[in-house]
Amino acid sequence: DTTGSTPAQLAQQKGHMMCSDWLAQERARVEREKVKGIFKNVPRGLKHLAPVLWFIILGLVGMFVHFVETLDQLRELSIFTTSVWAWMVVIFALGGCGFLYKAGVSDPGFICCGGNEPKTDDEEGKPVVGNLDDQQLWDGHWHMLCMQCRRVRPPRSKYCRVSKRCVSRFDHYCPWIGNAVGEKNHKHFVIFLVLESIAMTIALVVAISRMSATGQSMKVLLAEHSGAFAFVVLDGTVLLSVSMLTCSQLGQVFSNLTTNEMINQHRYKYLQDKEGSFRNPYDKGCWPNTLEFFVGAEYASRSATEAPLLQKDMDRSQHAMHKQLAAGLMHDRLSNGPTCGGAVNALCSRLCGGGHHGHSHGPGGCCKNEDHRGKGASQSIRDIEEAYPSGGL
Repeated sequence: DTTGSTPAQLAQQKGHMMCSDWLAQERARVEREKVKGIFKNVPRGLKHLAPVLWFIILGLVGMFVHFVETLDQLRELSIFTTSVWAWMVVIFALGGCGFLYKAGVSDPGFICCGGNEPKTDDEEGKPVVGNLDDQQLWDGHWHMLCMQCRRVRPPRSKYCRVSKRCVSRFDHYCPWIGNAVGEKNHKHFVIFLVLESIAMTIALVVAISRMSATGQSMKVLLAEHSGAFAFVVLDGTVLLSVSMLTCSQLGQVFSNLTTNEMINQHRYKYLQDKEGSFRNPYDKGCWPNTLEFFVGAEYASRSATEAPLLQKDMDRSQHAMHKQLAAGLMHDRLSNGPTCGGAVNALCSRLCGGGHHGHSHGPGGCCKNEDHRGKGASQSIRDIEEAYPSGGL
């Protein structure tokens, strides 16, 4: 007004405390929206603690190269050279950074809308109601309806409160990468953890080996090589937490579970049997689960079915060979009598490795093995049955 008072101040002066509080809250909300608008266009992979993680990774690599690899006072290693180990650390660390960027900026598996935020009504600001005429709802599966997105979500998905979206095969929201971890970027996240764990382990072992090879006391090392000593402390601290997360994630990959399912298994009926005990219907075995996670469900299912089909084809071929042997044996019995015919010759060749010259010599046969000499066709039938106990004759 003319006195320079704001609406909130005027309401407070007149004693309208409720109106004054409401105006103060709205002003604070507007200020927060202005701050959010500054970071609205920042990519997902650079939000929250993601810049801190990038600084930690690149800082550790720089400390290793400067204080451990290029320090002339530290002795060389007996296995390979220090430069070889340094290149391995740099390659693994930078490779992990590539997968970190991929996991941070890629779509984790959003299933609601096309944009970064759920669609809202312009008038009331409420989420747009999706198509509720779904067979899952008609069948009574109302737990599959997301109350925030107003849409039917597939199994194993969950609404992420930070991303404000439903994520397919939701694992967790990671503030260190600034993005949710779901079906489409979970693989990149796990590979990032594995590569960084390998890089930090190699760097820590090389640093400790070079420092211990000097034969100096801890006090002298701390005074003369404080940079290398600081690197060992920082790298070991980060490696402890990262390795624990890596082992946890790999264990879930091997069992085909997510972090969300591990924590909330008591809430999901599909993870419980009739008695209420834990049951994982998605567990197909360690190797098939790993293939499905890193390669894809199609390749994993194809690889899982190739072995039984191959065995089935081998059994079918063996059964056909049994029939051919039996037919040849009966022909020999009818035409040559109790002699060692072509089918028996072939069988004897497989049983004892003996050679045959394609004709018969009477009851003695032509087999070079003394155990098979003098056997007729009836005795050879027993040999066939013993060689192929699975049947087929």
